[in-house]
This record gives sequence, C-alpha cells and structure tokens, in this order.
Amino acid sequence: MNKNLVVLICVLLVAGVVYYFVHDTVTSQPVAEPQQENPYGLPDALVVEGMPVDPVCFNILGGEENTSVTLTQCAETYKYKDVAQEVTEDGYISSVFRYSDDPADAPLAMVRYKYLGETDRGYNILVESASGGTGQFSSVYIVGENGAELEILDTIAGGDRCNGGIESASVVEGNLVFNQYVTPFDFLDLADSNPYGLKAYQDLDACAVCCYGVARYNQDGFKGISVTVEGDFLAKDEDAPERGLQNCFDKVLKTRMDIGQAEMPTEVVQSFVQEFHDACTVQ
Repeated sequence: MNKNLVVLICVLLVAGVVYYFVHDTVTSQPVAEPQQENPYGLPDALVVEGMPVDPVCFNILGGEENTSVTLTQCAETYKYKDVAQEVTEDGYISSVFRYSDDPADAPLAMVRYKYLGETDRGYNILVESASGGTGQFSSVYIVGENGAELEILDTIAGGDRCNGGIESASVVEGNLVFNQYVTPFDFLDLADSNPYGLKAYQDLDACAVCCYGVARYNQDGFKGISVTVEGDFLAKDEDAPERGLQNCFDKVLKTRMDIGQAEMPTEVVQSFVQEFHDACTVQ
C-alpha cells in the first residue's frame, strides 16, 4: 500500500477519535439552569415556597387584635374554602373564596393585595376586599417580617369606598403616596374646621357612595383635595330646600369649580370650608 495513503488513513482515524471524545465530553456536561428571578416582583417576605403569599392570609387584617398574619395554610387557619388564586396583569395577587360555614351557592368573597414597594419603614401593600355584600374595603399597610408571620407595623389609611377607601397608592423614590376618597363631610375634617358641630349624614353627606373627590397624601401628610364630582351634579338639587346644608355646600363648591378650582391645595381647602361656613352655617 502506498506509504502516503497509510499516513493519511492514520491521521483521519486519530482525528475521528479525538472528535468523538471532545464532542461527547462537551455535550454530556450538564447545562446549568439560569437562576430565575422572582417572577412576581415581590420581596422574599411575601413569597412562600416560590409562590406569592395567599391573599386570604390578609383577609383578617384590621382592628387592634389583628396585628400579624401567618403566611402558610391560611385557608385552613382562617377557615376558608373554595379558594381560587390568580395573579392579575395589573400586579394584584387575588383570591376568591367562601367562608367555611357558607352554603355551596353563597356568593364568592374576594380579597387581593398589591405590593407597592419598600420604604424605610417596611414593605407597603394595598389590600382590597369584598365579602359578597355592598362593602368594598381597601387599606394601605406597612408590614415587616416576624419569623413565619408578617407583622402589621402600621395601618396608613383605609375604609369602605367613599368612606376612606383608597383610590390609588404607590411608592415613589422610596416614599409612599396615595389618594383617599372623600365625602362632603371629610372636607371639614381635613380643614380641621367644624366650629358649629355639624354632623356627618345628618348635616352633610358622608355615605359610602357619596364621593366628591380624593384627598392627596405623601410622606409629609395631607397635600390637598382633587374634586372629582361634576358641576352638573352639584347643580341638580340647587332648588331642593330639604337638602339644607348639603345643598348650600354644593352651591359654594360649584362656584369654586366654575373658576377652575377643582385642584385644591391645603390652603384652598381651608378657604373653601370657611366660605361654606360663612355662606351656610353662620346664623
């Protein structure tokens, strides 16, 4: 056999063996799975076994006796059934459920929360709930870790719809900002001006569906009111004497709206309430 041909065959055999072992070594090595970040954007304190804390864990919040919540087996601990959880596109972790003693055809209740961000005081969350009736509650809490529980460090604000419910909330540059629904009577409270002892409901509207605007808050406290009620609504009962002080309140507020004062900083809120007293309550 030609000597050169033998050499060529040997070279090809060696190259084949080398390729086999190199290729086998490279392809047989395990490929490390990329580390997946928390897909929910939640701090570790709100994640249990890779999943968001079940919203039903937060359904007991409120009141001096409920200052912490367990983070596991909440449905069993707090006696809920038919729990179905989802993560919504707008960042809420939401659950619907029934109470354990509800009949099978009882309306589903709902509770959901949204992580707002962290401030120097702790984790800020917005919790919203509805138990199947007309109430729709919303509150902002600051929470912190306490072993296997979340401790409620502070209840910032909250209520039922227009009675103190939260219109929006967020953490901006490390500071909590939020808007809270207000009724006509809340104007007096926020201006710290009720020298004539007017009463909620009796003298001025204060019901859960009597929203007249939102109070704006940041880290420095109350910053003003954005009036959202329409001028046409304020004028609809202007000739209804049975509405008394509320009718007069609406007239004064409409004059402010007519001159473009829907946005009221704190000093404008105070001057408006004083104008209301001068026009409506001074005998």
